[in-house]
Amino acid sequence: MQHAAGTGALAGRKFIAWLSVNGVGAGDRLSSGFPFLRIDGQKIANDFADLTDASIDFPIDVDENGLTVDATYKVWTGTKADGTFGEGDILCDDWMVPIGMGWVGNPTMTGYEWTDNGLVSCNAEARLYCFQTGA
Repeated sequence: MQHAAGTGALAGRKFIAWLSVNGVGAGDRLSSGFPFLRIDGQKIANDFADLTDASIDFPIDVDENGLTVDATYKVWTGTKADGTFGEGDILCDDWMVPIGMGWVGNPTMTGYEWTDNGLVSCNAEARLYCFQTGA
């Protein structure tokens, strides 16, 4: 989110990470009747219901600078495709401790794997999906 604040086109906008914490799904903190768009304007989903129906229209493989990313770095999510909290101890102690395993998504996928693509070590580097929540 700090990366977005430092990017000219995104400065001043409000964002929320697509990241579940123990017992609270990312979808519990995000809703929208508006389309979800990548920074390059490509539509990811028509609205929140479309975002959480186990598939998205285009991969979220463009970063805050408009650069294409690949699957080299996964994306921390802890979140199932329907926006709910992923079961089990898969959140790196609520993202505070680099011990254990964390649930990730794959930025190159458009099926449920965009948010639910397995586990990686909590001490690995991964990205975050951030969605705009306000102007």
